[in-house]
Amino acid sequence: MPQIIDKPALIDALGVVGFLILMGLVLAAMVSAQRRAAHVSLGDGGDAVLLRRIRAHGNFTEVAPFVMIGLIGLAMSGSSGITVLVLGGLFILARIAHAVGLYGSDGRSPGRLIGVLVSWVVLAVIGVKLLALLLLA
Repeated sequence: MPQIIDKPALIDALGVVGFLILMGLVLAAMVSAQRRAAHVSLGDGGDAVLLRRIRAHGNFTEVAPFVMIGLIGLAMSGSSGITVLVLGGLFILARIAHAVGLYGSDGRSPGRLIGVLVSWVVLAVIGVKLLALLLLA
């Protein structure tokens, strides 16, 4: 029988991680679906929709792993569940805004801008909080 984790913040972090994994899977499936529709197996084949889907998935995979690892690190080091959920929730909303903005426009869009900025803020906060643990230890 596996041991039950008794740290609520870690359980919260793992919930966010699970959601992000499923979000990445949905983004990957959308790339695959467009590849089939456009009959393109490699690259984007000049298909603008496929290119946007590839970039939405790529942008997600460029930052999501760092957030996942960081949230687990914060939870394991004693951060509150509220901290983990707020940072994780903001990141999820940011990535949704980014994907929606990218799917809807080849150029700049409010969703992309908000998504990138909030994602970077979340990454920065996680990074600073983890470094503070090192410096204050």
